[in-house]
Amino acid sequence: DFLPDALGSAQVLRPELAEFPYLQCLAHLEWRIHLAKLAKDDDAGNWRRFAALSSAAEGACRLRTSHALAILRSVYPIVVIWRRHTHPGLPADNLPGPVCLCIHREGRFGMGVSRLASREFGIIEAIMAGATVTQLERHSQGMSAGDITNTVIEWIGQGWITGYESGADDA
Repeated sequence: DFLPDALGSAQVLRPELAEFPYLQCLAHLEWRIHLAKLAKDDDAGNWRRFAALSSAAEGACRLRTSHALAILRSVYPIVVIWRRHTHPGLPADNLPGPVCLCIHREGRFGMGVSRLASREFGIIEAIMAGATVTQLERHSQGMSAGDITNTVIEWIGQGWITGYESGADDA
């Protein structure tokens, strides 16, 4: 966990590292992947109970993310670098703009790094910060309620969201 900060300090002290400004961010990504691999398994959420909640009760819930989920924002194309070295056969991700990443499990033992649009990143960031379902719209950068719902449902299917907290009881 010390490596990202050590690389940042080394870049200040070692001029030959100046041409690699992304090293600290890449080390943050690698560390988050490592922690996600070691994360405990998630309990299954009770989505039938969630579906039975009233709209007001559902809106007051806080969604729970997987223990193996992490997010990272970078100005550098670290996902391109990471994929070239870990998955050389995958097509390049050369989308413009800041890189918003979600680190997650794929299957039982695999790890994935997915690039998210800024508005999706805002939603997952809000979920991780404890926003209620109703508050997610504030963080969605103009997504419709239906698009937010579809995104959350997709993330439940991918195992990124694993349950919810209703305040009265956890599920």
